[in-house]
Amino acid sequence: MRLIILIMAVGVLGSCIELVSFDTSSEPSRLVVESTITNISYNDRLQLPVDPEYFSVKLSNTGKVSNEKDEPVLEAEVILQDDLDNTWHFEDLDNSGTYRLYDADFKVLEDRIYKLRITTKEGKIYESMEETMTVVGSVSSVQPEFMEKEVLKNVAGEEKPVVVQGVEGRIEIPENTGEEKFYRWKYEAAWEVQAGLLSTGHPNKRCWISNENYFKDYTMVRDITGGYIQPLFFLELSANSRVEHEFSVLVTQYSLGKGAYEFWENIKIQREQGGGSIFDPPPFEIPSNIYNVSNPEEKTSGYFIVADESLTRWFIKPSDFPFNVALDDLCAPVPGAPHIPPAVCNNCLDYQSGYTSITNSKPSWWY
Repeated sequence: MRLIILIMAVGVLGSCIELVSFDTSSEPSRLVVESTITNISYNDRLQLPVDPEYFSVKLSNTGKVSNEKDEPVLEAEVILQDDLDNTWHFEDLDNSGTYRLYDADFKVLEDRIYKLRITTKEGKIYESMEETMTVVGSVSSVQPEFMEKEVLKNVAGEEKPVVVQGVEGRIEIPENTGEEKFYRWKYEAAWEVQAGLLSTGHPNKRCWISNENYFKDYTMVRDITGGYIQPLFFLELSANSRVEHEFSVLVTQYSLGKGAYEFWENIKIQREQGGGSIFDPPPFEIPSNIYNVSNPEEKTSGYFIVADESLTRWFIKPSDFPFNVALDDLCAPVPGAPHIPPAVCNNCLDYQSGYTSITNSKPSWWY
């Protein structure tokens, strides 16, 4: 059987969704643990250009037959411990298998050691290996580099190289003293959409969209020297209606331990060597840092991550472009054809081009 896991970078849980595939053919059901805790608390996020969320631990069991969905693990006890015997309890108030730490001030400290302990309703006890945070400092601001780039596009049913205009987001990696550092960056897109047929001031004239899956990959670097510019994401501008008004990218930087870095690196390798489809068999088992206390040989999936996190939000609008970009007006009538505008032209909340969230209330972090 194939296990497809949604790995979510918690700390900003839900800000990044990753499809992870593990080969579980002819194997018993296994526990899947997904969690990241960081140095940014819920209250800290209230002062940052993000929507605040509590730290979480998502628990599930793999299905026992092919193509069966993973089942949430309910009624478990989930406890975070540190090396000073402090404990924090995660609660699953909505009975979803996602356990949240409702402590608005909790954050990871640099000099502490953390461990996750899970007790299922059947009495099985699982623990994570001990994890610490490695601090690297704040992510630098995004440096845009406008360019023409060759990308693969589907043309008449075939993948063909096409040159498009766009912008590459880059950041500066600070000089390193020689100590090996492990970085991971992920990106969340947001943009404004307007109902072209509504008058200015109408409550459904303007909406703000976010899409956690717009940028489909993440960037990883194992660094020793530092002192260079690191390319991150590429935003296509040609014929991209999402950049018509204003577009934003939230860049989140994680400093990882070696084990967590190798976990994400192995996921990348698995994707590249798996043939490009989630139905292709993965080339190897991805190690987890979760184990059954009574039976360490029992296989588990996922990873408990303790990370140094920092973020920056970048904005771009058409007046920033160094070249002219043609954008179609979806609400304008087409000469010689019946005028049937899309629903979004009369209500921005009817936007249907893919999103994680949509609101007609301007986010507090949108400038």
